[in-house]
Amino acid sequence: MKAFKTLVSGIFAGVLIGCGAIAFLLCRIYLNNPVLGAFIFGIGLFLICLLGLFLYTGQIGFIIGKKHKKQFVIELLLMLLGNLVGAFLIGLVFRSGVRLDNNWEFVNRMKEFTDAKVVTFADGGRNILTLLSFSSVCGAFVYLGVYLFKKENLHPLLKTVGLFACVAIFVMSGFEHSIALVAYLALGWQLIDMIGFALLSILIAIIGNSLGAILVALALDFLQNHKVSE
Repeated sequence: MKAFKTLVSGIFAGVLIGCGAIAFLLCRIYLNNPVLGAFIFGIGLFLICLLGLFLYTGQIGFIIGKKHKKQFVIELLLMLLGNLVGAFLIGLVFRSGVRLDNNWEFVNRMKEFTDAKVVTFADGGRNILTLLSFSSVCGAFVYLGVYLFKKENLHPLLKTVGLFACVAIFVMSGFEHSIALVAYLALGWQLIDMIGFALLSILIAIIGNSLGAILVALALDFLQNHKVSE
């Protein structure tokens, strides 16, 4: 039952991240206002934290300091699976629910945006190192935002501001969130037309998000346990 609950919670979290990602894309294309889109994206992560849902990118860093790491890894894998399913489904729902046939300008700009997310080995295409580095920075900011939100001795307003600030930084800077990437590639049909490259891109983004979060978690753990003497 606990495993099923983790999976369902992960799906719900994936849907919220997917909705935030698509809202960001719509604000960027239709309103030419990525700042508003970044704020709406932040609402997704805020609701996940508020509801206590399981988001892999927000939880992976907390493996540092866990006593029962094996059990936690199993939970991480379940929530990751749920996140991927939720984001994929919301991308497909939006793709099928919006009349794209009469809006070629949106289709072209959306395809341009989502195509640029995929790793290719062609000249001028996105390379693995770029995606790995961008996703690592994103993972660091997602973990930091969740870490601040969970901090007990921090004022609720500062928790909220810290969370939204971290999201705004990685979204506006173009750093890659693996779960949002799934929604983008489902929306742009790359997970159908370019499934090999799309899956490779998602895998790299997951690895990068994990590395960034774990590195920040290790740094914070070191600073808390090794106070600098005056």
